[in-house]
Amino acid sequence: MADMPSRQDILDALQIETSAPQNPLAYKESYTIEDFLAYEGEEFVSQCYSAILKRPPDPSGLTNYTKGLRDGIYTKIFVIGTLRNSPEGKARGVVIHGLDRPYILHRVRCLLFKAIRRGLSLPTAELRRHVAALEKEVTALEKEVATQRNRAATRRELEQLRETIQVLQRDRLALARVLEKRVFSDSAKPPAPPVDAAFYSGLESAFRGSEDSVSQGLTCFLPWVEQARNAIPDFVAVDLGCGRGEWLRLMRDNLVPALGVDLNPLFVSHCRKNGLEVHEADLMAFMTSQPSRSLGLVSAFHILEHLDFAHQYQLLEETLRVLHPGGIAILETPNPRNILVGAGDFYRDPTHKSPVFPDTLSLMGAHLGFSPSRSFFFDPQRTALLPVESVCFADLNDYTSVSRDFVWIGVKA
Repeated sequence: MADMPSRQDILDALQIETSAPQNPLAYKESYTIEDFLAYEGEEFVSQCYSAILKRPPDPSGLTNYTKGLRDGIYTKIFVIGTLRNSPEGKARGVVIHGLDRPYILHRVRCLLFKAIRRGLSLPTAELRRHVAALEKEVTALEKEVATQRNRAATRRELEQLRETIQVLQRDRLALARVLEKRVFSDSAKPPAPPVDAAFYSGLESAFRGSEDSVSQGLTCFLPWVEQARNAIPDFVAVDLGCGRGEWLRLMRDNLVPALGVDLNPLFVSHCRKNGLEVHEADLMAFMTSQPSRSLGLVSAFHILEHLDFAHQYQLLEETLRVLHPGGIAILETPNPRNILVGAGDFYRDPTHKSPVFPDTLSLMGAHLGFSPSRSFFFDPQRTALLPVESVCFADLNDYTSVSRDFVWIGVKA
């Protein structure tokens, strides 16, 4: 005879039934990851509990996951996978198609991000404990391969897990090097004072234009994103220095899974109020914390000009590492070939360091391994991209009429 449901099971079922209009996922027999991604904040957590555990969230779980998502510690896929792989989730046995591999990557991504975020200021012994935690994660994944084999998993699934383990082992070693290098660097050197967040927010509003106008000027990149998305499973986009979130919002409107990274707390708060997933973090620390071959798109709009050459080079190097084969990088920056920009307007922003030339950026990307690695000017309406080599500079008018910004696009072969 089957076990009788407990009183708590009955109460949970009744509560879910009465809230069915607010919990449309509760009664499905199986799910995909995309079923959950349309929800935000507490509603997202509630839908996950209703679908995966078949009950409302307990107060501590609701608070923990909602805060973790808001603070950028957790990702949505991490929350979905954690609930599904909890003892209660395993007992329920809800089927979520396509979850296993993304969850592994996001689980380790969260661990790596927390290690970078917390670890850089810790003593060496504590840093080594962070690395040891990553070694345990790799060991757990190796056991997962054995479990999959025992379950007669397909050869392709096993191969994907092996590839994931190899990637994580490389990332673990890379993290160890980063942490040790940071600990033994010149720690006596005082950090540069940060630019006032409110001041830089004001600069953005004064010189970048309205959010709607900026968003409209980014639509020309959507075909590139769609092409990469069609070629890459588990596609995730990251926008570095996401600012007010114009590009993130455009990707969300086009159903592209994306998250942003920005160090300015005012921008982060603004984006989160608009329902966007944003990490408050230094972009280089974030990039070095990402697993290799884990992202489909890395974008950065008007970020390069704030970096010195060494960090520009490092950013492209890290971008190539974290991109999945077939993934793309989109980096937009002021165009110094426009003489009005190169000779004057570039320096209106006191946080700009030095301009980057289109052919120099193309050469750098090709040297690192992007193929193709090309720079483009914009047409006057920003609806089309013009290869830089197709634009003639014959007289002064050409130097003043060329677009004030250019974009570099690199593809990981």
